[in-house]
Amino acid sequence: MTFTDSTVTREDYDAMTAALTELLTRAQVKACFYDLGRRPYPLSLATFGMLENQQRPYPYPLRGQAHLALCCQRPSESEPSIWFLQINLDERGLLIPEECARFARLLLNTLGADLSREPHTEEEKNALAQHPQHWQPSPERMAMFHALLARDLHQPASRYYEHAQFYLSGKAGWENWHGVGLQGLADVVVRCGQEQNHALLCQALAHAPEQALQGICLCLEQSDISREMAQVLLQRQHLQHQNPEADTESRLLLLRALAYAPDLPEIRDFIVQQLRQADVNAWLIVLTARLIHRLSDPQILPVYLEALAGSPLFGRLYPEVITQPFLRSQIFAMLQSESAPRALIDALTALQQQLQLRAE
Repeated sequence: MTFTDSTVTREDYDAMTAALTELLTRAQVKACFYDLGRRPYPLSLATFGMLENQQRPYPYPLRGQAHLALCCQRPSESEPSIWFLQINLDERGLLIPEECARFARLLLNTLGADLSREPHTEEEKNALAQHPQHWQPSPERMAMFHALLARDLHQPASRYYEHAQFYLSGKAGWENWHGVGLQGLADVVVRCGQEQNHALLCQALAHAPEQALQGICLCLEQSDISREMAQVLLQRQHLQHQNPEADTESRLLLLRALAYAPDLPEIRDFIVQQLRQADVNAWLIVLTARLIHRLSDPQILPVYLEALAGSPLFGRLYPEVITQPFLRSQIFAMLQSESAPRALIDALTALQQQLQLRAE
């Protein structure tokens, strides 16, 4: 991510290969991307260039798309301009270059040479907000993205940060959670290694009521967490399991918060246990949507696929799983094995027949 000495013009762009990366490289901006599909992942301009040129599959697909934030910043400015875009992937999991080029043309036609400026007129704002590739991240995704971006730009946390810290300390009373916003919690999670934030989060996970726990978990599910924090979550999960009044949603929320915890045997055993129960559909959805990387565990993947094969969700969830670059070879190896579950083979055959009928 370097600054260039020239400003791109429409004439320059017409002579290019219409690549988004090329446009950003030629402009006088510092540009980078963040994937916001399941959690915020920074992508340098060089990395995105390789993805745009189809040199490798997109690493974080979600529902057949890349969900991105593009940040452009001039050297003299502290605040970047941000655009949210989604780009479709082809059947190989590669970015479709024509869609990248379409967004590049939109930027150039709307903003001209200065890609770091905010749109001024209503026409410009509408063009960028209503284009077909625009998407709006959920509130918890937006909060974590802004918290991470501020940290990466060496900027202070939001004005909600200290209030969130005060609540997590327990000094305000655990019942007084109403004024604690997602942005403040996200700032604490992103800055977990600073001040006393790690200890504050562990304390709140053990004592906060369900309503406050929800906001904390929605942020934690997008961040790496420590072994100690994972153990606190597992203990709370155990207490929920023993509570006859606890609902499934609360337990699913705690599992989601363990998404990027270390690979602990207790987490693996808990996931396998839930996959072997009769009412498995809600757990299949959460594992696919939020903990999909854990399916690469050789003790989890076979149990997951067998449970999925017997679920009405197979046609909806299997395409999401098989498009993950890190899972594809494992699943193909399982299918070619003599010990492949019969139910999985039958479910795949039925899915292929359905797709053929739709294509006719």
